[in-house]
Amino acid sequence: MNIAQPINIDKNEPAAIVNNPIADDHRQRCFWEVIYDEKIDLNKFKKIDLAAVNDIRDNGDHLKHYVININTPVDLQDPAKPNTKRLIIKDAIFDICDFLGNNENQKITFKKCTFRKVYFGHSTFNDVNFEECTFNETSFSLSRFNRCAFNEKCKYKKISISGGKTVFEDTNIVSADFIQNAYKYATETYCKERKLNKYDQEYRMYSSLVKLSRNIITSVSQIGDDDIYYNAIKTLFKLRIKEKESKIKLDSNQIGTEIKNRKNTVKIVKDFFKLAWNKLHCLLFPIEKIILSSFGFINGWGNSFIRCIGFGILILISYTIIYTYQAWISPTSVNDIINLLFENYMKSVDITLLVGYTKYYKSDDSLFHQFLLQSNMLLGLVWYGVSLPTLINKISMARI
Repeated sequence: MNIAQPINIDKNEPAAIVNNPIADDHRQRCFWEVIYDEKIDLNKFKKIDLAAVNDIRDNGDHLKHYVININTPVDLQDPAKPNTKRLIIKDAIFDICDFLGNNENQKITFKKCTFRKVYFGHSTFNDVNFEECTFNETSFSLSRFNRCAFNEKCKYKKISISGGKTVFEDTNIVSADFIQNAYKYATETYCKERKLNKYDQEYRMYSSLVKLSRNIITSVSQIGDDDIYYNAIKTLFKLRIKEKESKIKLDSNQIGTEIKNRKNTVKIVKDFFKLAWNKLHCLLFPIEKIILSSFGFINGWGNSFIRCIGFGILILISYTIIYTYQAWISPTSVNDIINLLFENYMKSVDITLLVGYTKYYKSDDSLFHQFLLQSNMLLGLVWYGVSLPTLINKISMARI
């Protein structure tokens, strides 16, 4: 690994940064990272301890070109003497900075801070709170967060991650906000410039996102916040479809290349059918996504049984109105109207709950009426199929 040479330190600089500062060359090497800048001058970076940040704010709250060491000060490193004092950094702007080290035994809170072009790699954060922070073009690759908290007001834009090496443990973070703002580096331009296979890069990218999504689910499952937990479930389900789709596109690309190079006719025919099946499979992914999203919407991806109840009531009311409209002949008395509504309500209940569908189905009914009954039955089946597992999940002790 190449390391930039130490810079010349001005004697007038604060003592906190006069300690032979160096900067790693990851910004010049890691072209898949959002912080990548091959023209950056690493000699501009100065090294400071995190504890000194509040004392050396450049241009007010703006800190630029720093390598920030988060290691616990030597006098606080004794695990037998817990440090109960929390270091609070508020309204700071970290611009093109590197964080490194391990803050074991030193709790930290970043409040309303902005991290722009920041690299968290090779760092381990313990018991750190990020409150209303903004992460803009920041890299979380090779970083670890233990017992940390990113509150729901944190914002992310174009962040880099490493699926197997970005680790969250017992950490509270909103998966959708974090994952959906991941930097999508595998573009056509990116792959052409580096002579890479676009389909291979897309598959690697989505596989990495899926790995991190699974890690976040494991992390947030321990903290007891159901909304965040089911949000992570929703994010993983949607990503798995994209990962599967990218895998099939990669397979199709490889099969297409093999067909061009093959001379055996039998193998060419077999590969052609495999390719045709993969292409068809890709066309079906939007349908799979719609179905999964619809099921997830009904119960909030497992989080809301109340939403299931509301959806069931909506089905009953809607079909009661439709059946009543169909049966309406002419204005009648109030009692007749009430009876008609009640009869059609019971009809809607019978069909939605799948207990009386055959009572109302007749082979000589119009096609429209048959379609109406079938649509009511299918919606009821979907509602029942989603609601029952949701109820069981809510009253079981599978997740405490």
